[in-house]
Parts: sequence; C-alpha cells; structure tokens
Amino acid sequence: NSLPDQVVVQRIDERLS
Repeated sequence: NSLPDQVVVQRIDERLS
C-alpha cells in the first residue's frame, strides 16, 4: 500500500527536522 505524497512529505519533513 503506497501512502499519498502528502503523508510521505510530512514524514520526510519530520525526519529532516
């Protein structure tokens, strides 16, 4: 199951923080 780009971007943003 692939998550939507919105969720993926949010996850990546949190990791970069």
